[in-house]
Amino acid sequence: MPVKLEAANRRYVKTPLHYEKDRLVEEDGSPVMMQWEAGIMRETARAMKPRNRCVLNLGFGMGYIDTALQRLGPAEHHICEPHPDVYAKMRRDGWLRRAGVVVHHDFWQRVVDDLPRFDAIYFDTWEDSVDQFRGLVKRLPKLLNPDGVFSWFNHPVNPDLHDCVLEQGFEISRERVRVKPPTKAEQGSYYYFESRVRNYDIVLAQRVGARV
Repeated sequence: MPVKLEAANRRYVKTPLHYEKDRLVEEDGSPVMMQWEAGIMRETARAMKPRNRCVLNLGFGMGYIDTALQRLGPAEHHICEPHPDVYAKMRRDGWLRRAGVVVHHDFWQRVVDDLPRFDAIYFDTWEDSVDQFRGLVKRLPKLLNPDGVFSWFNHPVNPDLHDCVLEQGFEISRERVRVKPPTKAEQGSYYYFESRVRNYDIVLAQRVGARV
């Protein structure tokens, strides 16, 4: 069964977005992505070990994870991004011309069953539900190579994502890294972390017995 689009997905791509210096925001100022996340993305890219491997990122945002992955030299790099304003920014910044980069300007839900296999997949989208995430995880056996690794933005407000991965027979390892604690103002209305938190747990899911 395909992963169905939901009303929130369609609403999101019709909502204008604009880039400020340190964040990507919706019309009402609600942040979609913020600069304080850049360090987390760099450390996650490193943990995924993309050099000379085929990688997939779902959700471009401000491009932090994709920039970090590119610096580590993947063999092939796919990006799914449905929002027209984000895609326009990617075009202006030259992402469509980068060697080895394939940009899918569409919902991942529409293209996922036609994608090749990957060694590393990262998920950090906007307005996707837990059910849609579960639909992606169910496809990992076909999307990931046997020793492939899957990761996602590990924010504490949504622990259900871990259960979705464990239910499909994957094991999860964690790598704790030090991060600059974001202030409440930096996080905006989506307050993920208390400002005193200086650690972030990168999550890496693999088939049982596999190693990165």
